[in-house]
Amino acid sequence: MFCDRWVKAIPVEKAVIVAIADTADADGVATTGAISAVLGVQARQWSMARQSLIDKGMIEPAGRGRLRFTMLGFATFVEKVGAAGEGDPGHVATSLARPTLTGATAMNRLVWNGPRGAGTTTA
Repeated sequence: MFCDRWVKAIPVEKAVIVAIADTADADGVATTGAISAVLGVQARQWSMARQSLIDKGMIEPAGRGRLRFTMLGFATFVEKVGAAGEGDPGHVATSLARPTLTGATAMNRLVWNGPRGAGTTTA
């Protein structure tokens, strides 16, 4: 179930997913400020990816400026994807690669395809 969700996410969404997993507190809640800091961009630059993940049912608002995964254990799955690395034969989903994005430059290079391939950029 987690693999299906991960595979369906486009690169910019995966970057947001990883940032949420990396910054979530003990209750599984991440702040948009912390997510933005990990991504190296302002919240408005990843807001389309955020909305798409909400529309896909992967994340949900947990109060103003706060997000969480809708499925318990998804953050742990994301961490394992990153720990296993690309091509690790021991991993359940060997074709899954954790995005390694840092800073606005990397974020700006990602193309936002939107839910139906709108073809706009994140910058």
